[in-house]
Amino acid sequence: MVVASEPHDPALEAKHFTLNVLPVLKERCLGCHGGSPDDLQGEYDVGSRQSMIKGGESGEAAIIPGSPEESPLFWAITWDGMEMPPKENDRLSDRQVQAVERWIRAGAPWPSVREQMEILEAESQVIENEDGV
Repeated sequence: MVVASEPHDPALEAKHFTLNVLPVLKERCLGCHGGSPDDLQGEYDVGSRQSMIKGGESGEAAIIPGSPEESPLFWAITWDGMEMPPKENDRLSDRQVQAVERWIRAGAPWPSVREQMEILEAESQVIENEDGV
């Protein structure tokens, strides 16, 4: 676990978001919390950093950058008072939860699409990544 007082390497955290957090958002969240504003469940859009921080119909910020323990999004994915995704068999894995926790603790960085593409291109050139794949 990353301790809040540790400095965060922006390049490393951009890579972490692109390779570990964004895929979770796309696979597990965007179906109900992305796309058309008319189709957003709870009026919560996970399509950008700004909209994720803003929150949804409750009017509360969903992410408190730097503080996962104070972030309703984190409570929801850990099923602490809220349950997202709502079906138990769709819950995020421990590894996915840890990835989101690290991302929020690092300030919830969201690199530009160009930066994301550069990260993905560089990763495609790696013979073996940090996960041994």
